[in-house]
Amino acid sequence: MSRRTPSVALIALALAGIACGSSGVAGAPGGSEGAVRADGEQAFRDLGCSECHSDQAGAVAPSLRGVFGGEVSLEGGGTETIDVDYVRESILSPGAKVVRGFPNIMPSYQGRVSQDQLEALVDYLRSLAQP
Repeated sequence: MSRRTPSVALIALALAGIACGSSGVAGAPGGSEGAVRADGEQAFRDLGCSECHSDQAGAVAPSLRGVFGGEVSLEGGGTETIDVDYVRESILSPGAKVVRGFPNIMPSYQGRVSQDQLEALVDYLRSLAQP
């Protein structure tokens, strides 16, 4: 099993980073909002994100459900808003801003995921914040 940092990116996510900055809903790769979400959910599973970023007690990385748009406390002090930029950075440079209380174990996905996968991951994580 891969080691992962508890930063939201892929947070991850994140969800780790999409350079294009698209909102990812209408007009995004994959066609519709539902297709983009499905692509992101698939990438989340395929890349192993769900192994560490689960909703289960004792998970080695923070849950990503409902966190997009909120704030996270960081190791070393301070807080960070969980937005598109934070998720991108967390996926590409997961050790840059580690969530307090979790080990810095997430690998970088720089060069390991396509731009379309990264965009889909960010959109998927954003969708987890919606009721």
